[in-house]
Amino acid sequence: MICIYNIIYSHLYKRLYSATKFILYTAGGSVFLLMGPTLNFATLVNQSYPVALEIILYIGFFIAFAVKSPIIPLHTWLPDGVLHIKI
Repeated sequence: MICIYNIIYSHLYKRLYSATKFILYTAGGSVFLLMGPTLNFATLVNQSYPVALEIILYIGFFIAFAVKSPIIPLHTWLPDGVLHIKI
């Protein structure tokens, strides 16, 4: 993420805004990926979670992956980031 931030960032205000928006969205999306208690299938088979917790985890994973692979309406960082990338 730091490399992509440096690619987008320049001294122009709009580029700084785009790079900061990219970092905040991707870091915020990563937080939702950390909500899952475990991905060890042997543990998951033997445990039963309350339905409310399963729904919360599902929504959290959906938000995380929707931000990471820009799915509407959580794609707002992508147009700014692509527009201001300097190659």
